[in-house]
Amino acid sequence: MQLRLLAVAISCWLDATRLQSRCDPDSSSVITRQPHRHCQQLWPCFCRAHSQDFMERRLQTQVFKLGLAKSIHHARVLIRQRHIRVGKQIVNIPSFMVRTDSQKHIDFSITSPYGGGRPGRNKRKAIAAKGGGGGGGDDDEDME
Repeated sequence: MQLRLLAVAISCWLDATRLQSRCDPDSSSVITRQPHRHCQQLWPCFCRAHSQDFMERRLQTQVFKLGLAKSIHHARVLIRQRHIRVGKQIVNIPSFMVRTDSQKHIDFSITSPYGGGRPGRNKRKAIAAKGGGGGGGDDDEDME
């Protein structure tokens, strides 16, 4: 709802800034359309939120800035592979807009190997190759 009002506010202000060529027949002066009252209230909020602020609120940027990833590209991969959660929710969209109150809740997923979950496929293979993993029936067949 807030986003829709913001879009209306932007369109109103764009219309208001363009001079409309309607002339008043009495005074022959140019009449411009005034923006709606609710648009005037939302416009300063939009002006404060520059494009740089929008880019800083992306989950991909936040993961990199928090040091959970080595680069911005690594952050994108971690997010797409479902290693990152915001609060209790796993998020796999790098362009997810993080609210300011949710920034402190960005962390690795509980099920992720980075967050203390089950080791990955290669790590499990390495443990099994060392003989300390209890790999089940596969180790017994190798010994026979």
